[in-house]
Amino acid sequence: MRPWMRRGVPTLLCILAAGAPVCFLHARSRSDALTETCSAQADADERWAKIQGRDPVDDLWAVALNGSARQTEKLLDGGADVNARWRNDWTALHCAAFAGRVDMTACLLECGADPLAQTALGATPLHVAAGSHRSGGTGASRAEVARLLLASGADPHAATVGHSTALDRARLNGSTEVIELLTKTTDGR
Repeated sequence: MRPWMRRGVPTLLCILAAGAPVCFLHARSRSDALTETCSAQADADERWAKIQGRDPVDDLWAVALNGSARQTEKLLDGGADVNARWRNDWTALHCAAFAGRVDMTACLLECGADPLAQTALGATPLHVAAGSHRSGGTGASRAEVARLLLASGADPHAATVGHSTALDRARLNGSTEVIELLTKTTDGR
């Protein structure tokens, strides 16, 4: 059995069950099999978008995970909504925070993304940045994403439907840099 199948299948199923598109998996895996699946899914998505008369480039979510600030600005100039909601009410800003994308987080905030946007479970982009220890980016990049979100008005005291704050999530996931930042912020220092 391939190594990605032993550890990855439960994770893969959880990601898909949470509503992530198959192309999202490409950002998290280097498996040739998944790359081929993602390419096939992207081709199918493009064909479906043409059938539906939509522009397939309107996927701001995927650009937030893997794209550039220039691509994001192009999408927004073309009429994409910076605060558009996807599955489970995630926004592009949630995706950028999840991936630890400092450049993308800054770009989206400059373009008017709402740092207080909540998912269906009440998670803000700050919750996602604090609790995304298995996602892309380093602890330092997640802390920088959290700094940007706080500077843009994110509420460090906001709680999810499960009553967890961003600091709770950072502690749970051992995000040392984010814990230090949020502790200073919530203590008022």
